[in-house]
Amino acid sequence: MVPVTEIPGTVTYAFFSDPWGNQVGLTTGFAGGAPVSAGDNPTVDWVEISCAEPEKAWAFYRELFGWTIDVDMSGEGGGPVHGSFDTGSSRGARGGIGGSRDGEAHVDIYASVDDLAKYLERAEGIGAKILMPATKVDERTEIGMFADPQGTVFGLYSRAD
Repeated sequence: MVPVTEIPGTVTYAFFSDPWGNQVGLTTGFAGGAPVSAGDNPTVDWVEISCAEPEKAWAFYRELFGWTIDVDMSGEGGGPVHGSFDTGSSRGARGGIGGSRDGEAHVDIYASVDDLAKYLERAEGIGAKILMPATKVDERTEIGMFADPQGTVFGLYSRAD
């Protein structure tokens, strides 16, 4: 989708579309070896790749990147299909590959926040549309999603340790 592009002294990047239509970006060479932003702000550290054939996507990403996929939900009984991936690197985001909520391909990014309700309220207050209110997905994790004023979908999560 975007060929290998170099911004001298900063980063080299490219984008491809997987077999289901998900747009995925690749980067290398951050200046000084550090991420673009650092500090105490919420970290974007979870990625969800969704498509109509998650089991086939697991195989694709295993072969492409060597990721380990742990099946969280097998789809038995008509439930969702989801597998968490491990990139094998402390520098990479964590995430999952699962079935799509609408049959379309989606790549959603999530930021880890300390107070999910506060950030969803803040997002709505500055023009976002809440797509998913704070929702428990397991005994320790809540997620929520919004569309920013331009329509870009963004996720938030909070995890009690």
